[in-house]
Amino acid sequence: MAGRIPNFDLEAEFQKLVPLMKSCFDREDPELRPTYRDCRSWAKSFTSNIRRSMASRDNNGWLGDNGEGDLTERFELVQQIRDTILNHDDIKEEEDKIKILETKEVWAHLMVLPLPRLRTFLAEVQNNDNLTAQRDLGLCAFTGHLLGEKCHILPFWTLNRPRCSQALDAASAVFGRERIQMLRKKLVNPKTNIVDTSRNMITLHPMLHKFWDHGLFGLEPVTLLYEEDKKEEPDIAGPSTPSKVAGERPNEESGAPGSSRSTRSGTKRLSDSSQITPSKKSKRTSEGKGKGKEREVELPQDIKPTKEDGERAREAIGIRVRLNWLPKTMCLTPDNLPTNMTELRRTWSPWDEDYVVHRKDARPVDDGQIIDIFDTADAKAPDFDILQLQFDVFRMQALSGRADPIIYAPDWYYDDDGELVSDPVPGKEEAVREHEAREAREIQEAREAMQA
Repeated sequence: MAGRIPNFDLEAEFQKLVPLMKSCFDREDPELRPTYRDCRSWAKSFTSNIRRSMASRDNNGWLGDNGEGDLTERFELVQQIRDTILNHDDIKEEEDKIKILETKEVWAHLMVLPLPRLRTFLAEVQNNDNLTAQRDLGLCAFTGHLLGEKCHILPFWTLNRPRCSQALDAASAVFGRERIQMLRKKLVNPKTNIVDTSRNMITLHPMLHKFWDHGLFGLEPVTLLYEEDKKEEPDIAGPSTPSKVAGERPNEESGAPGSSRSTRSGTKRLSDSSQITPSKKSKRTSEGKGKGKEREVELPQDIKPTKEDGERAREAIGIRVRLNWLPKTMCLTPDNLPTNMTELRRTWSPWDEDYVVHRKDARPVDDGQIIDIFDTADAKAPDFDILQLQFDVFRMQALSGRADPIIYAPDWYYDDDGELVSDPVPGKEEAVREHEAREAREIQEAREAMQA
């Protein structure tokens, strides 16, 4: 899987490219010379402008809260939580519980929690005796291509599968009851859910959609957007034609209408607030630098709009989203879990250039690409909390080795008619065998490499 691209010397890379391009144009064989389309594609790529911002994450990649900086406290808190739980008198006597709680999956769950929640959770476990406790017009938001597919951020079946509700309940000990209550309202409550509205949808290129389904990247909600973030800017994209997007972002219960744009890829998505069919209303936007200063992440379930100078409280009308490619960890066991970023980076899989999707201006969808999505009159931008849950889950999956999620399924399931079937989910046993074989192979290869 594609990991983070290594740091590089821009001037040195430029000096490498110049002779390569000259050599390409100097080819004598007419069948190997650049074509007119080659030249136009390169010109479009060189004149495009794409916003990529990883500054708020310092050198931590996709881990940590915005502005957290040093992750030392995070690693220490996670270690203290694991030690406290695994050494609790009620846990030490039960081997089955120890095997579960010491796994890298539990460690990954803790590693993606917000820092304030980690501090609170440590206090809870130290004092708790019970520790078991389309909007769019068919345009991909990141590439601008016309082959965009409507994608649910979280699957539609959250509504009709009891397992989703049970999974949320099981996560309450870590995520906190307030967050779980909010997610239940948005995902599983028959009267208040938003799973089949544009608040739970985004449009992606088919290949990006496939990569997303496999957890190769996560979409990070960066901040809510307001009216001042929507001002038009001059088109600096050169030959690139700005694409359309309309977004849906609720101000919790009912969002303010408006237009939606994508500043990162120049795309604009259209979302529907209450219907499955995509809305047709959106405004054109120009590709270019984003509008408005990037703020600290705002959590809508906790933060209320504030009044400034006695005026009406501002209402969020959009959301800024950042794409993060997520390298998976390799060769982790309960005995060698990383204790700092240096150790963690050593476990990440190497960069694989096969995992690439190109924008319509021929440039690749890269780490840190940002898009802005705004409400329209009949559609709202994606929901902040749903995007955050997706980002948390995919980061957990990457940190724990990106196993097929089916291996975590219980040994029972509900069929299409809603009847309980007391057998493992179809495909689970095969997936478990493949996962165990792959992990054993990776660990053996790592040991051989260390001895070489």
